[in-house]
Amino acid sequence: MFDTITVPSRRAETSRRTLLALAVTALAVLLAGLVFFDYILGVTVFWQAQLAAVAFAGLVILPVVLDGGRNAAALLFAVFIVSLMILSVAELTAVKPFMRFSHDVAPGISRAEVMSSLEQRFPDGGRFRRPVLGVGDGAPVIFPPPDMVTQADETLHFTLDPTDWRFDSEWFIVYLRDGRVVGEDYSGD
Repeated sequence: MFDTITVPSRRAETSRRTLLALAVTALAVLLAGLVFFDYILGVTVFWQAQLAAVAFAGLVILPVVLDGGRNAAALLFAVFIVSLMILSVAELTAVKPFMRFSHDVAPGISRAEVMSSLEQRFPDGGRFRRPVLGVGDGAPVIFPPPDMVTQADETLHFTLDPTDWRFDSEWFIVYLRDGRVVGEDYSGD
């Protein structure tokens, strides 16, 4: 006849708050790590890194959900996802646009298209200096597959920023044959 109302004990409420505090702390550490590695390596350019971060965040939040804190868990997860989305488009350093430029280059495109992509990613007067371009005779600079070396008659060597010690070893090398891309190599700093 009378419905009983279940009141959580003080101990259960403390346990729930502790779980929530641990989840918030773990997600904050994860986000700080992502910002750090994004600053250095541009990791959020890769969907695999974003997927791994989301999976880890889901595992961190799972105990909160299982303990009955669905609303708090949903809010935490939403804040994390929005933060990750912002981080994935934010360019903290020139590494991300440089990596995106390297992803724009594909076999078969022309030298002019390569240079156009470079200008699009690093416009005149833009936030970051345009990478330094060196032109070579097709000889390998790092270790491309042997067939690429025999096919290339010209190389474009892009160095992200030789004046900044953080980015002076970040290279992108494009191998061309008859003005068309036949391969490319990226060497992160």
